[in-house]
Amino acid sequence: MRKLATIQTIKELEPIPNADRILLARFADVGWQCVVAKDDNFSVGDYAVFLEVDSLVDITQPRFAFMANYKGRVRTIRLRGVLSQGLALPLTRFPELVGAALASGLDVTAVLGIQQYVPPEPVSVGGDALGNFPAFIPKTDESRVQAYPGVLDELYGMAAVATVKCDGSSGTAYTYAGHFGVCSRNLELKETPMNAFWKVVRKYDLAARLPEGYAVQFEACGEGIQKNRLGLKGVDGFVFNVWRIAEGRYLDHAGTRAFAESLGMPVVPEARRWDSFAAPLADLLELAQGVYAGTRNQREGIVIRPVQERYSPTLGGRLSFKVLNNLYLLAEE
Repeated sequence: MRKLATIQTIKELEPIPNADRILLARFADVGWQCVVAKDDNFSVGDYAVFLEVDSLVDITQPRFAFMANYKGRVRTIRLRGVLSQGLALPLTRFPELVGAALASGLDVTAVLGIQQYVPPEPVSVGGDALGNFPAFIPKTDESRVQAYPGVLDELYGMAAVATVKCDGSSGTAYTYAGHFGVCSRNLELKETPMNAFWKVVRKYDLAARLPEGYAVQFEACGEGIQKNRLGLKGVDGFVFNVWRIAEGRYLDHAGTRAFAESLGMPVVPEARRWDSFAAPLADLLELAQGVYAGTRNQREGIVIRPVQERYSPTLGGRLSFKVLNNLYLLAEE
């Protein structure tokens, strides 16, 4: 479960030009920055309750009533020309935390009843559910680098690659124990004529061509999906993961591309390679910016991984994370 609400230590408080009532706050253990109210009387070294972007708060509670205009959703915004991502509030607003053993990074999502905003699925990727997403295949969520900046130290010195995050909906096709299945992010779906994932499956004849014991995960993009920012005709699927079910492992970068080629499927484009990764967060945020080829549409961002699969102690799983394009986020809000 994503840590939407955590205790964080304020590292910096920076004045904002021509803004008398707000400051820019940065934190000791995460890579986010957000605007805070001077009236909250924060000082460097203080604890704050930090809510990540896409946190959903209960606006019927007086402490969150000011979020009513945002329908309770924490968003990426720009205030007085400054990027603000997240919401930092003083501990005094949370009596349920009084007496608790607080520490930087402590997850208080459940204690505070914070939910995650989930955007509605486009009609084209919905469908009739056959069952739940298979437990033997990992779901396709990627963590944001700002939430886990320690991954940059883990990746340091490794050969690594950044791929473009295609803006669509993630689907999975798999063959296991003689069964072929197609899934959205959370469900296995019955075959229907208009479902985008099944359109991709039929386009590449995956029911016949996908080898036993493999799951291929792809981004379904095109007409009717997320404003079709790639400017495609029809629908296509761009491979970003291949999972070897029996072995419980992902194929590495080269293996994924070779596997996709064997199926005749396109892969997510490469944005950058490093022989020895040493990029700071600021450089990655800049790299995430750009437009989709042949369009003027801001791309969603990038996904960064080592060329050879590695375990991440910080993430508790695969070393892989996303860096979203802030220009894209601001345009969407």
